[in-house]
Amino acid sequence: MTWIPAFSYPPPDFSLTDPAERLKNWENCIYYWWYEYLKCNDAYEKCCAQKRDPFSQSKRHKLDKLYHHMGDVHSLTFEDWWNLTQRGNELFSERGFNDYFTVIDDYDDLLPHEFNEKDDLVFIRVPLRTQSKRSLKQSFSQLLDELHRGKQGKRTLKTSQALYKVLGRPKIKALKLHLDIYKFWTENHKPYGEGMPDWRIFQEFDLYTEDNREEYSVEDPDSTSKLVMSVIISRHLKRAKALIKNTALGRFPDYQN
Repeated sequence: MTWIPAFSYPPPDFSLTDPAERLKNWENCIYYWWYEYLKCNDAYEKCCAQKRDPFSQSKRHKLDKLYHHMGDVHSLTFEDWWNLTQRGNELFSERGFNDYFTVIDDYDDLLPHEFNEKDDLVFIRVPLRTQSKRSLKQSFSQLLDELHRGKQGKRTLKTSQALYKVLGRPKIKALKLHLDIYKFWTENHKPYGEGMPDWRIFQEFDLYTEDNREEYSVEDPDSTSKLVMSVIISRHLKRAKALIKNTALGRFPDYQN
C-alpha cells in the first residue's frame, strides 16, 4: 500500500527531464514561489548564514523555529530543498488525509478516524466476477460523478491541515511578476536618483495596455506619463516587499504590510 501525499495545490514534478519543462512546471507551483520569496528575505538570509558559520551556529536567532522547518534555502536548489528529509511533504502536505487507492481486505486495514470521513472517503463493493471491466469503469465513472463535487483545477480540501498553509487563492502570474520586478529594481536602483528610474522599469517589463501603449512607449514620455508608470512599479514593489517580509512569519502569500 503506497501513500501518496495530498496537497492543497499541485506539488512540483521532479520526474521531468527537459530543463525548460521542469522550470515551467516549477513556476506554476505555489510552493516554488514560497521558496523563492523566502530567499529574498534579508533577516532569513542572515539566519541561514549564521547557521552555516561553525563559530556562531549555536547562537540563538529569532527565526530559529522557521529555520528548523525551512532549512537553508540559500545553499540548496529548489529540488534538493524540497526532497531533503522529505521537507516538501512534511511542510505542505495535508496531514490526516490518506490519499491512495487500495483494497480493503479487513476492517483492521482501516485507521479509526477513517470510519468518520464520510465526506472524504468512500467504500465501494465491486462485483468482479459478474461484470466486464468496461462495465465496471462506466459504473465507477458514474458513481464518481455523483460523489466527487470537485472541479478540475479547483481546491477540494475544505480546511487545510498542512503545517504551512497556502493563504487564499494565489495568482501565480502576479507572484512571478512582483518578484521579477523587485529583483530587477534592486539590481538597477541606485540612491540619490541614480540608476534606472521606475518609469523605465515599467517600459522594460512591457506593462502597457492597449490604451496607453502609444503614449507610454515613446523614448521620452511626458512627466504625467512617467509619474503614472512609476506609481504602477511602486505598487508591484510594495506587494513584493510585503510578500517577502511575511515569509519570515511562515505566511505565504500574504500581502499585509
